[in-house]
Amino acid sequence: MNKFTSIEINAIYKHEHGLKYRVDDIDIHDVTGYEEWEKPKEYVLYTQLEAWTYPVWKKWVREKEDFLKKFTKITDK
Repeated sequence: MNKFTSIEINAIYKHEHGLKYRVDDIDIHDVTGYEEWEKPKEYVLYTQLEAWTYPVWKKWVREKEDFLKKFTKITDK
């Protein structure tokens, strides 16, 4: 498990399977609204930088907590 808890926009991260991605943004994507006692979930928007089964520059969205578990920061901006 990774030890970092924050995600840096424009930094490069490596997925646990080895491909590199750039974080484009972190946002809340909750179109249904939420109760005031519930915290809405944050999502990471990121771009694939290396080809595999999907082409380079494919855009992805992943829940922040899941991103923190599966990605490791490898460079700064």
